Amino acid sequence: MRKKLLCMLLASTMLCAAGTTVYAAEQPAAQAQAEVTDASGDEADAAVAEEAEILETEEDLDGASSTTAGQGTIDLSSISMSANTANPGDAITITCKTANTARLHFYYIYHTKDGVEKKFQTHTGTWDAKNGNTSTYDSSTGVWTIKMTIPSDATAETWKLYAIQMLDTQTEAKYSYVKDASVKTSWPTADLSKWNITVGNGGGRQVPFYSIKDNGGTWNGNTYVLNGKTVTDAFFFDGSYTYYLQADGTPMADRLTYHPDGIHIIYLDVYGHEVFTNFQYSESVGYTCYFDSNGYLYKDQITFMNDHPYYLNANGKMEDGGWFQFANGQDYGCANWDGTLVNNGWGYDPYGRVVFYQWNGMVARGLISDGVYYYNMDETDGHYLGQFPVQ
Repeated sequence: MRKKLLCMLLASTMLCAAGTTVYAAEQPAAQAQAEVTDASGDEADAAVAEEAEILETEEDLDGASSTTAGQGTIDLSSISMSANTANPGDAITITCKTANTARLHFYYIYHTKDGVEKKFQTHTGTWDAKNGNTSTYDSSTGVWTIKMTIPSDATAETWKLYAIQMLDTQTEAKYSYVKDASVKTSWPTADLSKWNITVGNGGGRQVPFYSIKDNGGTWNGNTYVLNGKTVTDAFFFDGSYTYYLQADGTPMADRLTYHPDGIHIIYLDVYGHEVFTNFQYSESVGYTCYFDSNGYLYKDQITFMNDHPYYLNANGKMEDGGWFQFANGQDYGCANWDGTLVNNGWGYDPYGRVVFYQWNGMVARGLISDGVYYYNMDETDGHYLGQFPVQ
């Protein structure tokens, strides 16, 4: 039965289980899911949560209890953030362009210092300005400017942006979503991880950055001298590589360490070169990590290289040992020895059961379709349960 099923499916069109989108599209009314059941402007938002920035339950966002889907769209390529790092109490400004949108919300997940998971919601209007969260809309340009303040009780971690919601009007619950690709949903999805926020513990500091091209001075490969003084406790770019110069002026080398900001983790190789946009094996932890264009360690993120997905787990380790569970505690994947994730459609799990590996390496769960059949995949671990034709 399984062989017959796989042969039939591999000959059919690819499944539309997940994808990347720039604009949120209208969804059929029968599939609409809601955050707001009694939306009457910003006063309705106030009723959703006791505190302005917090949604108390998942049902506020995902409960199926509203009217028709909306026409609102967001241009993801227009999203800009003043910073992707912050400490509790700091403010971050987000700007973006939308169409057919009267209210706009960004939803993040975070934890308090006592371990309680909460949801942070940006707001439209100024009613919650006392909490440092406001947004304004420029109708002439279509640009939103959103100010969000990191709560004082937030612990040091990465905040995950898991949904953006557009509402058509101030008074009607007609809305559309773009949700993160890691979320199982019928709404359009995209990789929202580039707008995640890394929150520190408030103990970081800023250090200067020097470039021999811009600042001058001399560099002998071991120390940087500027205006007759050896530069210390600073980052330095020699025209090819970036170094962190220690208290004695020499480059830190072969070290996985915290950035001076106290938030990010960086890596300096055996030559003292900071690693950017690349994988790097670290002897100190015994596994391969990935560092982004800022040199910051990826944690709980999927990244692509040469069109292949890789997953860096909650500790920053590249998964490379077969079947594993993602840090969200819900999804599963399978990693090859070189770290590439299995993402080529139908296959098997370690127990010999049929599963479907999506484009991002996650095993599909729930109901999926190729336009000809619906396939029922187990909600827990994604193994195949049965199928029926599309009517």
